[in-house]
Amino acid sequence: MNNTVICKICGKKQNLKLYAESFSKKLSDKKLCFDCMFWEEVAKDETTIIINGIAYRLGEEVAPMKGYGGRKFIFRMNNGKIITSTNVWCQGQIPRTHRERLPDNATLVKEKEI
Repeated sequence: MNNTVICKICGKKQNLKLYAESFSKKLSDKKLCFDCMFWEEVAKDETTIIINGIAYRLGEEVAPMKGYGGRKFIFRMNNGKIITSTNVWCQGQIPRTHRERLPDNATLVKEKEI
């Protein structure tokens, strides 16, 4: 296996020596850098909430550690469904290379707006 791969999405040269052999093989086989592999996995997760180009993941409500310190979030999905969670984890700003595959699908609402 080669020690580098040129990402087919962003063009970045990725050093495969930085990762475990099994993960390096996955990057090499898919011809992706670490960042693009991350966003490709986020795109597969149908539960990802995206607001203003930022991706969020919901954790289990009963958890020893919660995202945002357990603050309550209320989301209105584009299909009208309301989702409430006290375990929200920010995945980060979606890069331009992935925005088409990961469009906004929700808005944040205040409890009194429901």
